[in-house]
Amino acid sequence: MTASDIILPLFLITFGIVLTLYSKEAGIVFCRIGKATWKITTFGLTDMHWFYKEERAPRSMRMMGIVLCLIGIVCATYSIVSLSGPNSFAAMRQAHAFLEKTFGDSTNGYSLSCKTIPNEVNGVIVHYEYLEKEGNLHGTWDGSKYTFTEEH
Repeated sequence: MTASDIILPLFLITFGIVLTLYSKEAGIVFCRIGKATWKITTFGLTDMHWFYKEERAPRSMRMMGIVLCLIGIVCATYSIVSLSGPNSFAAMRQAHAFLEKTFGDSTNGYSLSCKTIPNEVNGVIVHYEYLEKEGNLHGTWDGSKYTFTEEH
């Protein structure tokens, strides 16, 4: 589990709630920053006052807040699904932890792909390329986590 699995959804949900609750203030700040940035980048030659309408900003910020909340909920759901099992997300996450423990930390990157075994309940085969090694891990679900053995 990485920090982004927790931090990103919480940030998106929190920022979305703030934008939804304080849409008027956030909209005014957004419009003023947008106008100032536009004026600075064009050396004051053009003006975007018609684009940054402060009377429409609260509705736009409220909609943006709702969208950010929904994206945060989707990210949180993905994180929760990938942590629990049995599924291919959990299998690949736990296979990566198994490979780190077996071969050490991978600084050169790695590749994992997962497929289910048709005649075995909750069984998976995880193909890996890890630290110049390649192979398959056979994973069986024991009720709370996957147990992996290397196939030869």
